[in-house]
Amino acid sequence: MYFPQFLVGATAALALIFGWLYSVTGSFWASFGWTVVSAVVLQVGYFACVLVMIFRHVDEATDADRAVQKKPDGASPAKHDRIFF
Repeated sequence: MYFPQFLVGATAALALIFGWLYSVTGSFWASFGWTVVSAVVLQVGYFACVLVMIFRHVDEATDADRAVQKKPDGASPAKHDRIFF
């Protein structure tokens, strides 16, 4: 997910949370406080998801490198990319 998409979605979600909390509590400050807590939880979750995607990508690349190293078929790396000279 791109950051602008996340930003729009997070803003919409936080606006809905604020509106819902305001309708339940009737207090602007209580609603604002819980919305800030929700924003922090949302940001921590987004950061954790980005870290998982980064480390999963690194692990997949490492596995792919190992697979290429385990198959010594004598072909040059250029032939694996279907590039012929």
